[in-house]
Amino acid sequence: MRLPDVEVKVKKYEREEVLLELPGEDHTLCNLLKWALNQKDGIVATYRIEHPILGKRHKVEEEEEHVPPKVRIRAMEEDADAREALKEAIDELLELIEEAREEFQGALEEVES
Repeated sequence: MRLPDVEVKVKKYEREEVLLELPGEDHTLCNLLKWALNQKDGIVATYRIEHPILGKRHKVEEEEEHVPPKVRIRAMEEDADAREALKEAIDELLELIEEAREEFQGALEEVES
């Protein structure tokens, strides 16, 4: 099984703060990432999704372009590192997804037998 492609635009990548844009994403991925990051000591993560009507940029050729969701990760303590927290959170989320897949698969196999 392959996860869908996620477009990520890195706007800032420093120890104290990471700012990402996630074009095409919505609350599902942003909220999951925020949750995992906020489990880390000394890290505060937020995200913002503009309202579809209010979050429009100027027209680009014939199409309207929406402002992509933004995820901000900040190190609030001196020994915290926003970059490392992001890497760790992604790895932990992938592990959780794999565990959930195994649980679902086991439950389905149990029902089928």
